[in-house]
Amino acid sequence: MKKTAVLLIVILLNCFMHFVDAQNNKSSKNVWKYEVAQAPYGYEKGKLILTYDKDVLIGEVEDSSGYKIKMSEVSLVKDTLKGVVYIENERVRLKGNIKDSIIIGTVDTFMGVLKFKAIKEVSSK
Repeated sequence: MKKTAVLLIVILLNCFMHFVDAQNNKSSKNVWKYEVAQAPYGYEKGKLILTYDKDVLIGEVEDSSGYKIKMSEVSLVKDTLKGVVYIENERVRLKGNIKDSIIIGTVDTFMGVLKFKAIKEVSSK
């Protein structure tokens, strides 16, 4: 009987440790469909992919052809999203305000400051 109780406790502790480890390694991914009306062809529509991995915000921009570009200097402070992406060797700075499931902001490019809008995909959590 004692062996069974000890075995049961060991199994429960093992399950608990796996649960805690899974919670600590949890990441969330949000996908936003963006539009920049005045951007060059191929970059005017696409996806902005934001992923939290162990409390680190990672960003990617996916253009209309499916090509993904990693963002740098990504931050989210009080509903203000900021980031930098290099497109065709040009630095593009993004700044947007998140309200509900919409991001409205600007991208600072070599062409000047352009407005953008992004809508969160329904499947994103």
